Amino acid sequence: MDKQSKLDVILLIFLVLNIVILGVGFWFANKFIILPIRSLAKASEKVASGNSYENKAVHTDPDISRISESINSMGKNIEQAAEFSSSIGNGKFDFEFDVEVENNRLFYVLSNMRVKLVDVAEEDERRTWVTEGLASFGEILRSNEDDDVKSLGDKIISKMVKYLSANQGSLFVLNDDDTANKYMELLACYAWERKKFIEKKINQGQGLIGQSWVEGDIIHMTEIPQDYITITSGLGEATPTSLLIVPLIVNDEIYGIMEIASFRQFEEYQIDFVKKVGENIAATLSSAKVNQHTQLLLEQSQQQAEEMRAQEEEMRQNMEEMQATQEEMGRNQAELNSVMNAINSANVMIEFDPDGRILKANQLFLDAMGYTSDELQGKHHRVFVDFSETDQGSYDAFWDRLRSGKHF
Repeated sequence: MDKQSKLDVILLIFLVLNIVILGVGFWFANKFIILPIRSLAKASEKVASGNSYENKAVHTDPDISRISESINSMGKNIEQAAEFSSSIGNGKFDFEFDVEVENNRLFYVLSNMRVKLVDVAEEDERRTWVTEGLASFGEILRSNEDDDVKSLGDKIISKMVKYLSANQGSLFVLNDDDTANKYMELLACYAWERKKFIEKKINQGQGLIGQSWVEGDIIHMTEIPQDYITITSGLGEATPTSLLIVPLIVNDEIYGIMEIASFRQFEEYQIDFVKKVGENIAATLSSAKVNQHTQLLLEQSQQQAEEMRAQEEEMRQNMEEMQATQEEMGRNQAELNSVMNAINSANVMIEFDPDGRILKANQLFLDAMGYTSDELQGKHHRVFVDFSETDQGSYDAFWDRLRSGKHF
Protein backbone atom coordinates (compact mmCIF):
# COMPACT_ATOMS: atom_id res chain seq x y z
CA MET A 1 0.00 0.00 0.00
CA ASP A 2 1.43 3.28 -1.04
CA LYS A 3 1.75 6.26 1.23
CA GLN A 4 -1.32 8.01 -0.20
CA SER A 5 -3.50 5.03 0.40
CA LYS A 6 -2.36 4.79 4.02
CA LEU A 7 -3.14 8.45 4.48
CA ASP A 8 -6.63 7.96 3.02
CA VAL A 9 -7.28 5.02 5.37
CA ILE A 10 -6.13 7.03 8.36
CA LEU A 11 -8.37 9.93 7.42
CA LEU A 12 -11.31 7.57 6.92
CA ILE A 13 -10.73 5.98 10.31
CA PHE A 14 -10.44 9.40 11.92
CA LEU A 15 -13.67 10.53 10.25
CA VAL A 16 -15.49 7.39 11.42
CA LEU A 17 -14.21 7.87 14.98
CA ASN A 18 -15.35 11.50 14.98
CA ILE A 19 -18.77 10.47 13.72
CA VAL A 20 -18.99 7.77 16.41
CA ILE A 21 -17.83 10.23 19.10
CA LEU A 22 -20.30 12.84 17.93
CA GLY A 23 -23.09 10.26 17.83
CA VAL A 24 -22.25 9.02 21.30
CA GLY A 25 -22.00 12.63 22.52
CA PHE A 26 -25.33 13.53 20.97
CA TRP A 27 -26.91 10.42 22.49
CA PHE A 28 -25.57 11.30 25.92
CA ALA A 29 -26.63 14.94 25.50
CA ASN A 30 -30.11 13.93 24.32
CA LYS A 31 -30.65 11.40 27.11
CA PHE A 32 -29.14 13.20 30.03
CA ILE A 33 -29.63 16.85 29.11
CA ILE A 34 -32.15 17.53 26.32
CA LEU A 35 -34.82 14.98 27.34
CA PRO A 36 -34.68 15.89 31.07
CA ILE A 37 -34.88 19.57 30.17
CA ARG A 38 -37.85 18.90 27.93
CA SER A 39 -39.47 16.88 30.73
CA LEU A 40 -38.80 19.68 33.18
CA ALA A 41 -40.24 22.18 30.71
CA LYS A 42 -43.45 20.14 30.42
CA ALA A 43 -43.60 19.80 34.20
CA SER A 44 -43.06 23.54 34.59
CA GLU A 45 -45.84 24.25 32.11
CA LYS A 46 -48.19 21.89 34.00
CA VAL A 47 -47.33 23.44 37.35
CA ALA A 48 -47.64 26.93 35.86
CA SER A 49 -51.16 26.05 34.67
CA GLY A 50 -52.12 25.28 38.28
CA ASN A 51 -51.98 21.48 38.14
CA SER A 52 -50.01 19.26 40.46
CA TYR A 53 -47.14 17.23 39.06
CA GLU A 54 -44.61 14.75 40.39
CA ASN A 55 -41.56 13.82 38.29
CA LYS A 56 -40.27 10.42 39.45
CA ALA A 57 -37.36 10.27 37.00
CA VAL A 58 -33.88 9.94 38.50
CA HIS A 59 -31.35 12.44 37.14
CA THR A 60 -27.65 12.05 37.37
CA ASP A 61 -27.00 15.71 36.98
CA PRO A 62 -27.31 17.37 40.42
CA ASP A 63 -28.54 20.68 39.01
CA ILE A 64 -31.27 19.01 37.00
CA SER A 65 -32.18 16.92 40.05
CA ARG A 66 -32.55 20.05 42.17
CA ILE A 67 -34.72 21.66 39.48
CA SER A 68 -36.86 18.52 39.29
CA GLU A 69 -37.24 18.39 43.07
CA SER A 70 -38.21 22.07 43.13
CA ILE A 71 -40.87 21.50 40.47
CA ASN A 72 -42.15 18.44 42.37
CA SER A 73 -42.28 20.53 45.55
CA MET A 74 -44.15 23.26 43.73
CA GLY A 75 -46.63 20.69 42.41
CA LYS A 76 -47.21 19.32 45.91
CA ASN A 77 -47.68 22.85 47.26
CA ILE A 78 -50.20 23.60 44.53
CA GLU A 79 -52.05 20.37 45.38
CA GLN A 80 -52.13 21.25 49.09
CA ALA A 81 -53.23 24.80 48.31
CA ALA A 82 -56.04 23.40 46.13
CA GLU A 83 -57.14 20.97 48.87
CA PHE A 84 -56.95 23.78 51.43
CA SER A 85 -59.11 26.06 49.26
CA SER A 86 -61.63 23.27 48.70
CA SER A 87 -61.77 22.58 52.44
CA ILE A 88 -62.26 26.29 53.21
CA GLY A 89 -64.96 26.49 50.55
CA ASN A 90 -66.83 23.65 52.28
CA GLY A 91 -66.65 25.46 55.60
CA LYS A 92 -63.96 23.20 57.09
CA PHE A 93 -61.05 25.04 58.66
CA ASP A 94 -59.10 22.13 60.15
CA PHE A 95 -56.92 21.33 57.10
CA GLU A 96 -53.32 20.62 58.14
CA PHE A 97 -50.30 21.43 55.94
CA ASP A 98 -47.48 18.85 55.82
CA VAL A 99 -44.77 21.50 55.52
CA GLU A 100 -43.30 24.08 57.85
CA VAL A 101 -45.72 26.97 57.47
CA GLU A 102 -43.24 29.50 58.82
CA ASN A 103 -40.72 28.60 56.12
CA ASN A 104 -43.18 28.73 53.23
CA ARG A 105 -44.56 32.13 52.34
CA LEU A 106 -47.51 30.72 50.39
CA PHE A 107 -48.68 28.52 53.24
CA TYR A 108 -47.90 31.22 55.79
CA VAL A 109 -50.22 33.62 53.93
CA LEU A 110 -52.86 30.89 53.54
CA SER A 111 -52.60 30.05 57.23
CA ASN A 112 -53.11 33.69 58.22
CA MET A 113 -56.01 33.87 55.80
CA ARG A 114 -57.56 30.82 57.48
CA VAL A 115 -57.28 32.49 60.90
CA LYS A 116 -59.09 35.55 59.58
CA LEU A 117 -61.71 33.42 57.86
CA VAL A 118 -62.27 31.50 61.10
CA ASP A 119 -62.75 34.80 62.93
CA VAL A 120 -65.19 35.97 60.26
CA ALA A 121 -67.07 32.66 60.35
CA GLU A 122 -67.28 32.75 64.13
CA GLU A 123 -68.45 36.36 64.01
CA ASP A 124 -71.09 35.45 61.44
CA GLU A 125 -72.15 32.49 63.56
CA ARG A 126 -72.43 34.72 66.62
CA ARG A 127 -74.35 37.34 64.64
CA THR A 128 -76.72 34.68 63.36
CA TRP A 129 -77.11 33.29 66.88
CA VAL A 130 -77.97 36.74 68.22
CA THR A 131 -80.36 37.51 65.36
CA GLU A 132 -82.20 34.21 65.69
CA GLY A 133 -82.34 34.61 69.46
CA LEU A 134 -83.81 38.10 69.26
CA ALA A 135 -86.40 36.88 66.74
CA SER A 136 -87.25 33.88 68.95
CA PHE A 137 -87.73 35.97 72.09
CA GLY A 138 -89.62 38.57 70.08
CA GLU A 139 -92.05 35.87 69.00
CA ILE A 140 -92.49 34.73 72.61
CA LEU A 141 -93.12 38.26 73.81
CA ARG A 142 -95.57 39.04 70.99
CA SER A 143 -97.52 35.80 71.03
CA ASN A 144 -97.86 35.75 74.83
CA GLU A 145 -98.51 39.42 75.51
CA ASP A 146 -102.06 38.61 76.61
CA ASP A 147 -100.84 36.08 79.20
CA ASP A 148 -100.63 36.96 82.85
CA VAL A 149 -97.26 38.17 84.07
CA LYS A 150 -96.47 34.92 85.91
CA SER A 151 -97.05 32.70 82.85
CA LEU A 152 -95.02 35.05 80.65
CA GLY A 153 -92.16 35.05 83.17
CA ASP A 154 -92.02 31.23 83.18
CA LYS A 155 -91.71 31.12 79.39
CA ILE A 156 -89.05 33.84 79.31
CA ILE A 157 -86.68 32.38 81.91
CA SER A 158 -86.95 28.78 80.66
CA LYS A 159 -86.22 29.90 77.09
CA MET A 160 -83.26 32.04 78.20
CA VAL A 161 -81.63 29.24 80.21
CA LYS A 162 -81.99 26.80 77.32
CA TYR A 163 -80.79 29.25 74.64
CA LEU A 164 -77.66 30.14 76.62
CA SER A 165 -77.01 26.45 77.38
CA ALA A 166 -76.97 27.52 81.02
CA ASN A 167 -78.13 25.48 84.00
CA GLN A 168 -80.52 27.63 85.96
CA GLY A 169 -82.06 31.08 86.11
CA SER A 170 -84.53 33.31 87.91
CA LEU A 171 -86.58 36.34 86.98
CA PHE A 172 -87.46 39.08 89.45
CA VAL A 173 -89.93 41.90 88.77
CA LEU A 174 -90.33 45.24 90.52
CA ASN A 175 -93.21 45.45 92.96
CA ASP A 176 -94.04 49.12 93.46
CA ASP A 177 -97.60 48.82 94.72
CA ASP A 178 -96.36 50.64 97.81
CA THR A 179 -94.19 53.46 96.44
CA ALA A 180 -92.60 53.90 99.85
CA ASN A 181 -91.58 50.23 100.05
CA LYS A 182 -90.46 48.97 96.62
CA TYR A 183 -88.84 45.55 96.31
CA MET A 184 -87.92 42.89 93.74
CA GLU A 185 -90.28 39.94 93.78
CA LEU A 186 -89.44 36.48 92.39
CA LEU A 187 -91.68 35.96 89.37
CA ALA A 188 -90.30 32.74 87.85
CA CYS A 189 -87.35 30.34 88.12
CA TYR A 190 -86.08 27.44 86.04
CA ALA A 191 -84.09 24.38 87.18
CA TRP A 192 -83.43 26.15 90.46
CA GLU A 193 -82.27 23.92 93.32
CA ARG A 194 -80.71 25.74 96.22
CA LYS A 195 -79.71 24.47 99.58
CA LYS A 196 -81.19 27.60 101.10
CA PHE A 197 -84.73 28.87 100.75
CA ILE A 198 -85.20 30.92 97.60
CA GLU A 199 -85.59 34.59 98.48
CA LYS A 200 -88.87 35.77 97.02
CA LYS A 201 -88.47 39.37 98.14
CA ILE A 202 -85.28 41.41 97.71
CA ASN A 203 -84.83 45.02 98.78
CA GLN A 204 -82.51 47.56 97.18
CA GLY A 205 -78.88 46.82 98.00
CA GLN A 206 -79.68 43.34 99.35
CA GLY A 207 -77.26 40.76 97.92
CA LEU A 208 -76.00 40.76 94.34
CA ILE A 209 -79.46 41.27 92.87
CA GLY A 210 -80.11 44.24 95.11
CA GLN A 211 -76.68 45.61 94.22
CA SER A 212 -77.40 45.32 90.49
CA TRP A 213 -80.71 47.09 91.11
CA VAL A 214 -78.98 50.00 92.86
CA GLU A 215 -76.19 50.31 90.30
CA GLY A 216 -78.42 49.66 87.29
CA ASP A 217 -75.62 47.65 85.67
CA ILE A 218 -74.71 44.07 84.77
CA ILE A 219 -72.84 41.88 87.26
CA HIS A 220 -70.75 39.10 85.71
CA MET A 221 -68.93 36.85 88.16
CA THR A 222 -66.56 33.99 87.40
CA GLU A 223 -65.61 33.40 91.02
CA ILE A 224 -68.80 32.53 92.89
CA PRO A 225 -68.97 31.93 96.64
CA GLN A 226 -69.24 28.23 97.45
CA ASP A 227 -72.56 28.59 99.27
CA TYR A 228 -74.20 31.06 96.88
CA ILE A 229 -75.77 28.60 94.40
CA THR A 230 -75.68 24.82 94.21
CA ILE A 231 -76.59 22.91 91.07
CA THR A 232 -77.63 19.28 91.28
CA SER A 233 -76.12 17.46 88.32
CA GLY A 234 -75.09 13.97 87.30
CA LEU A 235 -71.75 14.65 88.93
CA GLY A 236 -73.33 15.55 92.22
CA GLU A 237 -73.74 18.98 93.76
CA ALA A 238 -71.44 21.64 92.34
CA THR A 239 -71.09 25.42 92.30
CA PRO A 240 -71.44 27.03 88.86
CA THR A 241 -68.42 28.74 87.35
CA SER A 242 -70.22 31.75 85.91
CA LEU A 243 -73.02 33.99 87.18
CA LEU A 244 -74.75 36.69 85.15
CA ILE A 245 -77.12 39.26 86.70
CA VAL A 246 -78.77 41.63 84.23
CA PRO A 247 -81.17 44.49 85.13
CA LEU A 248 -84.17 44.78 82.80
CA ILE A 249 -84.15 48.44 81.80
CA VAL A 250 -86.29 50.48 79.42
CA ASN A 251 -86.39 54.29 79.29
CA ASP A 252 -83.87 54.39 82.17
CA GLU A 253 -86.36 52.59 84.43
CA ILE A 254 -85.61 49.18 85.99
CA TYR A 255 -88.57 46.81 85.82
CA GLY A 256 -86.84 43.62 86.90
CA ILE A 257 -83.65 41.58 87.32
CA MET A 258 -82.62 38.38 85.52
CA GLU A 259 -80.11 36.00 87.16
CA ILE A 260 -78.50 33.14 85.20
CA ALA A 261 -75.90 30.60 86.35
CA SER A 262 -73.86 28.16 84.26
CA PHE A 263 -70.94 25.75 84.40
CA ARG A 264 -69.59 27.46 81.26
CA GLN A 265 -68.18 30.95 80.91
CA PHE A 266 -70.48 33.52 79.33
CA GLU A 267 -69.02 35.12 76.20
CA GLU A 268 -69.21 38.87 75.63
CA TYR A 269 -71.64 38.48 72.73
CA GLN A 270 -73.91 36.38 74.96
CA ILE A 271 -73.88 39.06 77.65
CA ASP A 272 -74.70 41.74 75.07
CA PHE A 273 -77.49 39.51 73.78
CA VAL A 274 -79.04 39.11 77.23
CA LYS A 275 -78.83 42.88 77.70
CA LYS A 276 -80.66 43.53 74.40
CA VAL A 277 -83.30 40.92 75.15
CA GLY A 278 -83.61 42.39 78.64
CA GLU A 279 -84.75 45.70 77.17
CA ASN A 280 -87.51 43.94 75.21
CA ILE A 281 -88.48 41.88 78.25
CA ALA A 282 -88.64 45.03 80.39
CA ALA A 283 -90.91 46.76 77.87
CA THR A 284 -93.18 43.71 77.66
CA LEU A 285 -93.30 43.21 81.43
CA SER A 286 -94.08 46.89 81.88
CA SER A 287 -96.88 46.67 79.32
CA ALA A 288 -98.19 43.41 80.80
CA LYS A 289 -98.11 44.91 84.27
CA VAL A 290 -99.99 48.00 83.08
CA ASN A 291 -102.51 45.81 81.25
CA GLN A 292 -102.97 43.62 84.30
CA HIS A 293 -103.42 46.69 86.51
CA THR A 294 -105.86 48.16 83.97
CA GLN A 295 -107.76 44.87 83.85
CA LEU A 296 -107.92 44.84 87.65
CA LEU A 297 -109.21 48.42 87.68
CA LEU A 298 -111.74 47.51 84.99
CA GLU A 299 -112.94 44.52 86.99
CA GLN A 300 -113.15 46.66 90.12
CA SER A 301 -115.03 49.31 88.16
CA GLN A 302 -117.41 46.71 86.77
CA GLN A 303 -117.90 45.26 90.23
CA GLN A 304 -118.55 48.71 91.66
CA ALA A 305 -120.96 49.42 88.81
CA GLU A 306 -122.79 46.16 89.58
CA GLU A 307 -122.87 47.06 93.26
CA MET A 308 -124.16 50.55 92.43
CA ARG A 309 -126.84 49.08 90.17
CA ALA A 310 -127.79 46.70 92.96
CA GLN A 311 -127.88 49.59 95.44
CA GLU A 312 -129.94 51.69 93.03
CA GLU A 313 -132.36 48.80 92.61
CA GLU A 314 -132.52 48.37 96.36
CA MET A 315 -133.06 52.13 96.81
CA ARG A 316 -135.78 52.06 94.13
CA GLN A 317 -137.49 49.21 95.94
CA ASN A 318 -137.09 51.04 99.26
CA MET A 319 -138.54 54.18 97.71
CA GLU A 320 -141.45 52.19 96.36
CA GLU A 321 -141.90 50.59 99.77
CA MET A 322 -141.63 54.01 101.46
CA GLN A 323 -144.12 55.44 99.01
CA ALA A 324 -146.44 52.52 99.68
CA THR A 325 -145.90 53.00 103.42
CA GLN A 326 -146.56 56.73 103.12
CA GLU A 327 -149.71 56.02 101.17
CA GLU A 328 -150.71 53.46 103.80
CA MET A 329 -149.88 55.95 106.58
CA GLY A 330 -151.88 58.57 104.74
CA ARG A 331 -154.82 56.25 104.56
CA ASN A 332 -154.38 55.30 108.22
CA GLN A 333 -154.05 58.96 109.15
CA ALA A 334 -157.18 59.76 107.22
CA GLU A 335 -159.00 56.93 108.97
CA LEU A 336 -157.59 58.07 112.31
CA ASN A 337 -158.66 61.62 111.60
CA SER A 338 -162.10 60.37 110.73
CA VAL A 339 -162.23 58.36 113.93
CA MET A 340 -160.91 61.29 115.96
CA ASN A 341 -163.40 63.61 114.34
CA ALA A 342 -166.12 61.15 115.13
CA ILE A 343 -164.88 60.84 118.70
CA ASN A 344 -164.57 64.58 119.03
CA SER A 345 -168.06 64.96 117.76
CA ALA A 346 -169.54 62.35 120.10
CA ASN A 347 -167.36 62.38 123.25
CA VAL A 348 -165.97 64.82 125.77
CA MET A 349 -162.17 64.74 125.30
CA ILE A 350 -159.14 66.40 126.80
CA GLU A 351 -155.43 65.59 126.13
CA PHE A 352 -152.54 65.82 128.62
CA ASP A 353 -148.76 65.41 128.22
CA PRO A 354 -146.91 62.82 130.41
CA ASP A 355 -146.39 65.49 133.10
CA GLY A 356 -150.14 66.13 133.35
CA ARG A 357 -150.30 69.48 131.53
CA ILE A 358 -153.20 70.13 129.25
CA LEU A 359 -152.47 70.04 125.52
CA LYS A 360 -155.95 70.56 124.14
CA ALA A 361 -159.63 69.89 124.83
CA ASN A 362 -162.50 69.47 122.39
CA GLN A 363 -165.44 71.76 122.23
CA LEU A 364 -167.74 69.33 124.03
CA PHE A 365 -165.38 69.33 127.02
CA LEU A 366 -165.12 73.11 127.03
CA ASP A 367 -168.89 73.51 126.83
CA ALA A 368 -169.44 70.91 129.54
CA MET A 369 -166.85 72.38 131.92
CA GLY A 370 -167.49 76.02 131.14
CA TYR A 371 -163.91 76.86 130.10
CA THR A 372 -162.38 78.40 127.06
CA SER A 373 -159.43 76.86 125.23
CA ASP A 374 -157.08 79.67 126.30
CA GLU A 375 -158.02 79.19 129.92
CA LEU A 376 -157.01 75.54 129.93
CA GLN A 377 -153.99 75.55 127.52
CA GLY A 378 -150.84 74.64 129.49
CA LYS A 379 -152.60 74.28 132.83
CA HIS A 380 -152.00 71.20 135.02
CA HIS A 381 -154.54 68.51 135.70
CA ARG A 382 -154.65 69.75 139.31
CA VAL A 383 -157.11 72.45 138.27
CA PHE A 384 -159.71 69.69 138.18
CA VAL A 385 -158.68 68.03 141.48
CA ASP A 386 -159.68 69.01 144.99
CA PHE A 387 -156.53 68.23 147.03
CA SER A 388 -158.44 68.54 150.25
CA GLU A 389 -160.17 65.30 149.34
CA THR A 390 -157.32 63.63 147.41
CA ASP A 391 -154.21 62.00 148.79
CA GLN A 392 -151.03 63.33 147.16
CA GLY A 393 -149.38 59.89 147.02
CA SER A 394 -152.32 58.32 145.23
CA TYR A 395 -152.39 61.19 142.79
CA ASP A 396 -148.70 60.79 141.92
CA ALA A 397 -149.13 57.05 141.54
CA PHE A 398 -152.00 57.72 139.19
CA TRP A 399 -149.73 59.66 136.79
CA ASP A 400 -146.85 57.19 137.17
CA ARG A 401 -149.09 54.42 135.97
CA LEU A 402 -150.28 56.51 133.05
CA ARG A 403 -146.69 57.28 132.03
CA SER A 404 -145.84 53.56 132.21
CA GLY A 405 -148.56 52.80 129.65
CA LYS A 406 -151.31 51.63 131.98
CA HIS A 407 -154.75 53.05 131.62
CA PHE A 408 -157.86 53.60 133.71
